[in-house]
Amino acid sequence: MEFELNFIWIAVGLALLGYFIGNGLKQFSSKNEGNMNHLLVEQSHLHLYFYLSEADMKDLLQKHPHAPKVILNGKHYYHLHKFRKWLESDDLYHS
Repeated sequence: MEFELNFIWIAVGLALLGYFIGNGLKQFSSKNEGNMNHLLVEQSHLHLYFYLSEADMKDLLQKHPHAPKVILNGKHYYHLHKFRKWLESDDLYHS
């Protein structure tokens, strides 16, 4: 009887452990996706996120100085999500 009771508690503990680990992994992955939407990228690294050469990105930014950006201490940073939306929008072609 005592063996059966211990076995039940071990099984319940393992089930709870599995539940909490699985739930934590779900939240961990969703937080990582959310963080990418709020990422500020320095101008010198922006080309890496769009698979462009540095020269192509520099040319794009020179042709479109109105691209959404934030200037902090003289450096240009681009909000990754807003920049991607801007690239996909008609604003890029009508300026």
